[in-house]
Amino acid sequence: MLEGDFDKKNVRERGAQGLSLKSIFRCLLLKQILNVSDYQLAFHLSDSQTYRTFARLRLSCFPSRSTLQATIRRISPETLEQMNRQLILHGALKGRLSLDSMRIDSTLVESNILDPYDSPLVANGVRVLSRMMAQSSRVNDVKL
Repeated sequence: MLEGDFDKKNVRERGAQGLSLKSIFRCLLLKQILNVSDYQLAFHLSDSQTYRTFARLRLSCFPSRSTLQATIRRISPETLEQMNRQLILHGALKGRLSLDSMRIDSTLVESNILDPYDSPLVANGVRVLSRMMAQSSRVNDVKL
C-alpha cells in the first residue's frame, strides 16, 4: 500500500539516505497516537530513545520537522483509508477491537447555520420547554 506513494523515480543517488517505509509508517502511527504536530514529533524523536526505537530510526538519523512533514504528506488519502481498513479488520479478527464504542474524526463542511443570538435561543428554549411540559402533563394526567 505505502510503496505506491513513494516511487523510486524521485530518489537521488547521492545525499541523505531517507527514511524506510517501516519508519515512515511508524512515525505516522506515533504522530497519531501522541496527537502531536510535526514539530513536536521531531522533538520527541530526537529526545526519546524509546520513540526512536519504536520508529526503527538509525542511530544517526534525526529527522527534522520539515522532513517529517514532507514525507508524511506524500501518503495519499486513499492509502490512509486502506491502511485504516486493514488495521480495523486485523483488530476485529484478533478480538482486540471492541465495537461497543469507536472514536472517529470528521471533516467540517460549510452549511447555512445562522449565528446564535440571544433572542432566538431564548425563544427556542421556551418552545422546547413548553412542549416537554405538555408531554409531561399528558403522561402524568395533570392539567395546567
